[in-house]
Amino acid sequence: MAQSSLSLQTTELHISSTQFVKWCAKEFQWKDLSEDVIMDIGCGVEMNCCKAVLTQFPDVRALIAVDKESTVFEQAHFRDKELISCVGNILERDSLKMHEGKMNKIISTNTFHHIDDKEMAFRNVYRLLKPGGEAGFLFVVNSWLYEFLTDLSELPKYSAILKGALPENLYPPDHGNQYYKEMLEKIGFKDVRAFEEEQRFCFPTDECFKG
Repeated sequence: MAQSSLSLQTTELHISSTQFVKWCAKEFQWKDLSEDVIMDIGCGVEMNCCKAVLTQFPDVRALIAVDKESTVFEQAHFRDKELISCVGNILERDSLKMHEGKMNKIISTNTFHHIDDKEMAFRNVYRLLKPGGEAGFLFVVNSWLYEFLTDLSELPKYSAILKGALPENLYPPDHGNQYYKEMLEKIGFKDVRAFEEEQRFCFPTDECFKG
């Protein structure tokens, strides 16, 4: 039986979050985190990043899962005594002010490409970190979706349907790794490393794509 497209996407997000946490651990040389407080921005219902952190570092002092939707924690597919749930919006400083200057590490996967004002979000992350703290972000910087919808809107068959309904382009072509590296350095981050990697998600069948 073929998996649905939603199930496939969930699996892909879990894999990417696990790989990114391992990459951060290697890049930043994370070993003993028994005295560290880690925050996951945009944890989501599946809490993929939180699962990856606790699997890799079960002795972590504390793990704070943040999402702007309170329903996420009611529906979350994960429960752990080491996990602290927090409703907060990284774009709204006051919603996370109680944690400012207290985080040893902040990590976020598959969230920041949904944020329009990324500079504000990064500034708020910077405020949350302790001096010498570390942060890792995994997000999409380019996507075919906006270009596809734009081309589709120019076809007579779809122009009326899509008129005024096109989403904002969250992936400007000049917003690549160098753009974000310079933005983070301007905010105050040190030793910034930015990488781009092409990933393709292939649907195994037409039915999965439609599903």
